[in-house]
Amino acid sequence: MEASKVNITNIKVPFMVTKDFIESKIQPIFKAKGNLMLTTNLSPSTMANAKEIIKKDNIKMDPYACLAIFGSLELQQELNQLVSSMIGTLRSLSYKTNGQFVAVDLKLESLGNLCKGNVIKTKDCFNAKDIGEFLKKIGYQRHTTIYLTQSGWHGSLDDFRKIFPNTFTKDAIIPAYEKAKYQITKSSDFEKVIDFQICTQADVFVPTISNLFYTNVVAKRIASGKTEVLDPTQKDSTSSSIVNYVSPYISKKSHWAYSCFC
Repeated sequence: MEASKVNITNIKVPFMVTKDFIESKIQPIFKAKGNLMLTTNLSPSTMANAKEIIKKDNIKMDPYACLAIFGSLELQQELNQLVSSMIGTLRSLSYKTNGQFVAVDLKLESLGNLCKGNVIKTKDCFNAKDIGEFLKKIGYQRHTTIYLTQSGWHGSLDDFRKIFPNTFTKDAIIPAYEKAKYQITKSSDFEKVIDFQICTQADVFVPTISNLFYTNVVAKRIASGKTEVLDPTQKDSTSSSIVNYVSPYISKKSHWAYSCFC
């Protein structure tokens, strides 16, 4: 049967889906039709509610929610191969650090919105240079390979690259033919998938803003045992000890993912 002729029902799935929702809203339709598209609406109101949930310590996850999050979805083979190729490129560029690299979720637009209107700069307001100086302060060497989630290179990243010359965005490490195939420059969805996968598989992850991307990356890293997550907003900004910047999701085990792997 041609894919274009398949009638696919779209079901909106709430954040942290429950067993009751699956049994009442998803299972009957799946049994009847066999083809479903599951989507989660990350509207401002949804994200606000999610943030209230994820701020709470010791959240006990429904086992069905754990299964839905960690055991139900996988990348298509072609996209998985693309991501693996990009990660392989980053590791090959990290020959001075035994193939290890750091992924930094640094999107200039998001940081700009966070800092907009702040007359006095707070510990939660960064620019690219600030993040570079933070990494240098806690001991990362000049030759460290850094992956930035920013789409394309921007002049305001130049100060970061002066500190860490071995810095790359996805545009620099994705093969040209793959970029055309997946229309990376036109599709933010594929960019998000690539960023998520690279950030979950990097040796160290550094978020620069508290959002669902940060939360979900940490969840996947906890599941895979990669708990090296450094949060530059933590504790005394003058401290040079890396221990002082371990994400509270890790240091306090406050992330809901821990209840899935007890």
